[in-house]
Amino acid sequence: MKRFHKMLLSIAVGGTLLFSAQAAEPQDVLQTVLPVVQQEWQSTGAVSTTYFSGDDYLMQLSSLVPEKHLYTVILLMKDTSDASIYKCGVFDPQTGKMVVPLEYDSIEATPDGELLLGQWDDDSPHYWFADAAGALTQIELPTGYTRLSPDSSGLFILSKIVQKPMRDSNMPETAEGNVTQYAIADRNMNIIRDNIDGGASGPSIWPPEYTNGVFIIQTSGTQWETGMAYRGCNGTFGLIDKTGNWIGRHDYQSLSWADQHFVARRNGRYYLLDGKGGETPVTVPMEMYRYSSWAKKEADAAQTHDIETRFAYPQLDITRAKFTELTMQLYRTIYPDREVPQSDKQFSDCEDAEIQSDVQNAVALGIVNGYEDGTFRPYRTISREEAAAMLNRLYIALGGTVDTVSGETYADDAQIDDWARDSVYAMREKNIMTGKQDNKFCPKDGYTAEQAVVTMERMYRALK
Repeated sequence: MKRFHKMLLSIAVGGTLLFSAQAAEPQDVLQTVLPVVQQEWQSTGAVSTTYFSGDDYLMQLSSLVPEKHLYTVILLMKDTSDASIYKCGVFDPQTGKMVVPLEYDSIEATPDGELLLGQWDDDSPHYWFADAAGALTQIELPTGYTRLSPDSSGLFILSKIVQKPMRDSNMPETAEGNVTQYAIADRNMNIIRDNIDGGASGPSIWPPEYTNGVFIIQTSGTQWETGMAYRGCNGTFGLIDKTGNWIGRHDYQSLSWADQHFVARRNGRYYLLDGKGGETPVTVPMEMYRYSSWAKKEADAAQTHDIETRFAYPQLDITRAKFTELTMQLYRTIYPDREVPQSDKQFSDCEDAEIQSDVQNAVALGIVNGYEDGTFRPYRTISREEAAAMLNRLYIALGGTVDTVSGETYADDAQIDDWARDSVYAMREKNIMTGKQDNKFCPKDGYTAEQAVVTMERMYRALK
């Protein structure tokens, strides 16, 4: 929804939206569009047409609280005073009524389905909580804070503009400049952690965001830089829990969530963080988006076949979620016109909707399974024998035939678990996944992202 906000505003500022001489009123647009949306809902039980445009307006509907069938309505139009109007409201297609009127500047939903409404008409923005019926409760922000946004953790991210030492990257002089500082608060606006410079490291400063049970935060900055883009500061990074307490060390020069790993750097060395206070030194090359020489040709070919290759660190072990994503990309490449079956099984730890969807597809096809406790463990890395088993099931799901396999066994055959042995040799027979040096398979070794991409490309060639 935020991306569409920016798109509408850029259209308005750029002057590419053509308005009629007699601009309509917002209520006229609603009375024209919303009955169409309600009729579609009554006919199909869903809202499929989400974009509407006229000579003097653009309107977008986006799902806000799916379980309550609430949709955000975003309207950009021109009024009679030659000014652009940009407002948000909430629509219920079941009743055909606006639950929240079209008079807010921002609308977001909390994880429990409560609505957060914002108006920014002056220097003191106002916020309200709203329930599914539209009843409002005004929010009092802590002193100094002017922006509020819900987080997937159930907590809230506050922000304010403060004066900090700043210098242009091309100039040695330092001056005071405006920078954004963040805080994390509960629903009652009690601050859990403040004086946060930002979230995960990157080319720009991002707000903190709850990821895999923790927040990445940056603190203790004393120097900010400007230039072509507003960039980080000289603070340090670490992980905190929902109570605001540090988890492990917080002296890293960078820290990001990359390829579903916490990747940190301290004094030129990289570490993988487990999110529980532990760190493991990285022993593979950490050049971003660079594949090993042996993998590059097949990785380039995989990209042409719509198999994702944009791993930040391809030589890190791949997670169960990322591997499942690759299997479904290959399935859709092989069968672009086939409807993909979807299991109704929900995994308690697959909070990301895209991960849940890919996993449900792969479960329905028999490629992956969850665990007895109802989890999928999406960010757990996989071993080579686990990869072989999933590749074998994918190969069969794609219509491949696995024959009885005979021939020389691997030197470490005794270390291969019984449940994986047939798959290991079947994938070798198809030249999809082979062994390592000295005729060893190394079944318990990790399986890297670049190895996963290469085997997907080999399977593509074997089946096409």
